[in-house]
Order: sequence, then structure tokens, then C-alpha cells
Amino acid sequence: MRSLIADSEIEHLRAFIIDIGSQNKQLLIYKHVYPLEILKKTRFSVTFKNKRMKKFTDQLLTISPSFQMIRLDGSTYVIDIPFIEKNAKFKLLTKEKATQACNVISTVSWILNAEAFEELVDDMSFARKLSKISAESPVIKKNISSEKIIDFCKNFPSVKGKIRFNDDETKILLDTKVSKNIVLKIFLDDMLKSELTESHYESVAKDSVD
Repeated sequence: MRSLIADSEIEHLRAFIIDIGSQNKQLLIYKHVYPLEILKKTRFSVTFKNKRMKKFTDQLLTISPSFQMIRLDGSTYVIDIPFIEKNAKFKLLTKEKATQACNVISTVSWILNAEAFEELVDDMSFARKLSKISAESPVIKKNISSEKIIDFCKNFPSVKGKIRFNDDETKILLDTKVSKNIVLKIFLDDMLKSELTESHYESVAKDSVD
């Protein structure tokens, strides 16, 4: 590996990108450099050669096997989510997308108290799930009726009995975290039934064949 960084600049190194591949196909690896991975001249270090100890006078960069992100075929994959949340304003972006999702959810007619989602925008674990909701939700795009959604909630095995409704059972009441999680899955159309076996499933990964 050939370095393009002067020795005097190593201590200012914060990260580097490893580029593997050709012009046609590339794998980019983002690697953060922590302060402890840079051995500065101010620290006393030695090398051993021919059974003799010699003072090491140069700066040294040690590279650990961990990395934070990779980019392949135009898609970015986050490996170290806690690092991104802490250092790349990921929390702010996630909260912003979660807030946008709350605005989308507030437009549907089958939820009684959609504002209940706003209480969990600061909960990063939930906000990440919430941020996946958009106007492109299959349920919204296909304009699924309130009646059909309510009937689904009453009959789908993993949902039945876990959601409460208003008095005339025309709207979902979000009064527990369980009910909120279920509604998110409904928006993402994660609960499926096999037409062949009539078995019921929950699946995040789906390939449309329509």
C-alpha cells in the first residue's frame, strides 16, 4: 500500500477510504482512525532486531481490522451503526426522517391518535423503524381502505388481540408500544400470507412480482 500522506500529517489523519477493484466495479471501505491507532513521536517505542532493542523514532499508524461502512454497486452499507450515530449526525437525520414519517402517518384515517408516534421520535431504536415509513408505503400507495385494515388487524394471527380500537371499531388506538410496532409493520406490508400453504409470515425482505 502506497501512502500519499506525509509523515508530519499522520497525527491529523481521521479516516481513510480503501478502494478495491477496477473502473468497472469498485468496493469502497471507510475506515475511521482512532487516536490510539497513531503512535506519535512523543511516545517512547522500540523495535527489536538481531536481539537488540532500538528506539523507534518515526510515527506509526496501526490499522485494526474493523471498519465502519462499505459502498458497493452504488449502495452504502453501514457496518458500525453506533459509530455513525455518534459521529456522522445520523441521529439528527434519523429524527428528521422519523418526524416526516409522523406527518405521513397523520394523513391516514384509520388511526385514532397518530400523534402518539411523535412521542417516540427521540427513541433511536424506534425512530429507525419509524424513518422507513413514507408516502411510498404500499398501504398508502394502494389506498387500502380503513375497513380492510381493521379487518386485517382482527384476523391476522400475530396481530389479533394485540391492538385496541375506538368504540365503533373504525380506528386503531395506539396505546402501547406493541400496537405502534404492529402499525409500522402494516405500513411496510411486512405481514404476509402464502396463497399456496395459507401459512402466515412476517418478512422485511420482499420482491414484488406484480
